[in-house]
Amino acid sequence: MFPDARILDVNLSEGTVTKRTLDGEIYRLYPGGSSLNLYLILQEMDPKVDPLSPDNFLAFGVSPLVGLPFAGNSRLTVTAKSPLTGAIGDSQSGGFFPATMKTNGWDAILFRGKSAKPVYLYVDGETAELRCAEKLWGKITSECEDAIQAEIGAKLDVACIGPGGENMVKYAAIINMANRANGRTGMGAVMGSKNLKAVAFKKQGHRTAFDHPGLLENVSGIVSQRLQENEGVAGLGQYGTAGDTQGFSEEGFLPTRNWTSGFFPEGAENITGGTMYDTVLIERDTCYACAVRCKRVVEIPGKVDPRFG
Repeated sequence: MFPDARILDVNLSEGTVTKRTLDGEIYRLYPGGSSLNLYLILQEMDPKVDPLSPDNFLAFGVSPLVGLPFAGNSRLTVTAKSPLTGAIGDSQSGGFFPATMKTNGWDAILFRGKSAKPVYLYVDGETAELRCAEKLWGKITSECEDAIQAEIGAKLDVACIGPGGENMVKYAAIINMANRANGRTGMGAVMGSKNLKAVAFKKQGHRTAFDHPGLLENVSGIVSQRLQENEGVAGLGQYGTAGDTQGFSEEGFLPTRNWTSGFFPEGAENITGGTMYDTVLIERDTCYACAVRCKRVVEIPGKVDPRFG
């Protein structure tokens, strides 16, 4: 039997947070992330809404597997009608925020309406409440994250917008951990249009519950070992996704100059994973339970802080 999905339904216009469940048979058909988000949105939202109006719905979703100790599964999907394209917008990020959302017990968050003043959503397990974000408005994402951390006084994972999202720049991102981005289709602009500055989850001292933990951890260990032994995955870990930059440019599908070109012959070699590895990389970071460690941490004194690299 598939478990029911647990959903936070946040009405920003009314300032309310309602806990809902979605029947497991429906959840089995739309198992998290993009599919669950879109299912929730299309149940009520008029597809002709203005993407930056209060009538647009915004959904955060994770899959049933998020929070389990498997490489590559800690993914957050954010979905809404896109102000950039006018079609459905769908954007993913990694890091630890998705796993923390899941260990708090929630599969999706649905935002509707628009708050009269800037707010953020704070979640600690069964406690979910909207808090004032007026003092956070105008802050860049790292400053916002630090300020919420100081206010709550506990370890958190925070997804938030900066001035770009607040001003509804149509390609604005949502950032978590100050360096993981839901960076496509303008989901940050939708947050800004709703006066929603951030979503903050308190880190929990437990993992996602699952059956047969010994068996699962044994399989997880085998997967991690095979990933580390795989030559292609090792290259991804060493050079990151930018390891393909040079080849993409030579083959004509490296997005260049705001997608007006697929080539960057005069500079692609300067931004490849190999070049960064030799010049600015100071360490490799990872997402929850991932053995690949493809996240770059770079430093360029006076220009790039390692926190954002």
